[in-house]
Amino acid sequence: MDAVAHLYIKIFQLDYYLGLPINDIDPCYSDLRGSYAGKLPIVRVYGTSPSGQKICAHIHGYLPYFFVAVNEQNPDFLSTEFLRSFCSGLEKHLLSKCKGFAADDPIVFHADVVRGRSIYGYREQEDMFIKVYLLDPSLIGTCADVLSNGGVMNRHFQTLETHIPYLLKFCIDHNLYGMNYLETPHFLVRDDPNSTKNKSSTSLRSNMQLSSSGLTSNIEFLSSDQAPRFTCVELEVDISASDVINQEELIDDSVANPGLEALWTEERFRRMSHVLGSNAPEIPSPEELLPLTESRTMVELDKTGPLWDRWTQLCEQLAPKTKAESRLEDSCWGSWLVVGNDTATFSSRYDFHRAPLRKLA
Repeated sequence: MDAVAHLYIKIFQLDYYLGLPINDIDPCYSDLRGSYAGKLPIVRVYGTSPSGQKICAHIHGYLPYFFVAVNEQNPDFLSTEFLRSFCSGLEKHLLSKCKGFAADDPIVFHADVVRGRSIYGYREQEDMFIKVYLLDPSLIGTCADVLSNGGVMNRHFQTLETHIPYLLKFCIDHNLYGMNYLETPHFLVRDDPNSTKNKSSTSLRSNMQLSSSGLTSNIEFLSSDQAPRFTCVELEVDISASDVINQEELIDDSVANPGLEALWTEERFRRMSHVLGSNAPEIPSPEELLPLTESRTMVELDKTGPLWDRWTQLCEQLAPKTKAESRLEDSCWGSWLVVGNDTATFSSRYDFHRAPLRKLA
């Protein structure tokens, strides 16, 4: 069985938009409502690959949600009929408070009964909660007001996690940090019609590779009719939120910010690949290069000896080859950075060379 190549995206910025669902990626059908959603929130991640290729990733299938505390002693809360009535009453009050929505626009996508412990107060046992999924992240605060004021079913409900912003909750649930890498084994690339013009599109797309991202397998594409490109970056990909596997790394909590750990790991490998690595000759001491006589005067240096050869070799390796390198070496960063892009060692650390992709399920 072939292994799967993983895509890594260093996170620079996140936002979201309401877009049309894409078949086989977005969960657009609501079993509770018995209907399809017209638009869904899509998280957009901007970043780069380990080799510096600019990427925009569209993350599908992550809906905004919050929890509602319920009375566990009442068995009616377990029924689907109660959940439908609850969601219908919530939608009715939201439509009366919010502008820009039609009477038949869906707002509440789904609701489930879950168990957990509230962080407010001491709990010996788990309590029951309704987990409510919305289609618009901007309405979570309004939902909290409606439910706490008794606008639904003439009851005052306590809501939880309504204060957490949508994008922050996305990062929390998937163990993502700024400047850290988002990792996924499955993704689809949005096709760029301009890049395949006047070429054999079938053979080109089947053989196209993301070699600069460390991937060596064939890439599957989404047609521009199904998912047009929104940005001018080199690569746009579509990913299902369930395929983001960073949460599997929640094993060691020794580092407060794993994003900083990744940066320092990358920097350590940069230094290891620098010209001052293990292949550089040992620096002669001043006493060896310029020995003094008993009268504290310097003697003439033997330019044919081994010390002079070591010194000459070291100077040749440290000599800048271009003006740009010379300016870099003269700056305060000269001893910390590497001129050019050398990702071979870094790629081996993060295992960027794996095998072919399978189609997104």
